[in-house]
Amino acid sequence: MLARHAATLTALLFLGVAPVASSQQTTDSLHQTTDSLQHARHHDAKMITTDTVKLHRDIAIRDSTRASLTRDQTASQADQKRIDSVKAVLANERKATPRDTAAINRNLALVKRLQSTHDQELDKSRQEKKRLDFDEKTVKRESSAALAAHHDLRADHPAASKKATAKG
Repeated sequence: MLARHAATLTALLFLGVAPVASSQQTTDSLHQTTDSLQHARHHDAKMITTDTVKLHRDIAIRDSTRASLTRDQTASQADQKRIDSVKAVLANERKATPRDTAAINRNLALVKRLQSTHDQELDKSRQEKKRLDFDEKTVKRESSAALAAHHDLRADHPAASKKATAKG
């Protein structure tokens, strides 16, 4: 008789333990999924931070290039005015009587030297302009990527979306 009760008791225990084991597995699986999502969110947030830092660096480079180009263009305009001024003096010296050939030759050499320097600066400005265009495209690309990543992260994390919506 004890054997019959032992078998019944074992069967009841087995049936009672099976749902507990099943629920334990479900809880573990849920925990793993939650941990995985948290890890993915943390990774995404880290990547967004990295992208944002890179974007700020690219913006600083672009602004530096823009400032340098503006400074060079201002200097180039001043050089062109100086060349025009020396050319005007040279034209007056050529018309003057008696002609001062030493002054004419000096100013002619000065015009050639200034024009050569000016041409080199114009070449440098063209290269900086190309660099600025490249920097502008880089900033635009990085900005779009950062915005898309922020949007994706918000879409993946409903609580963040609700907070952003409430603040906005």
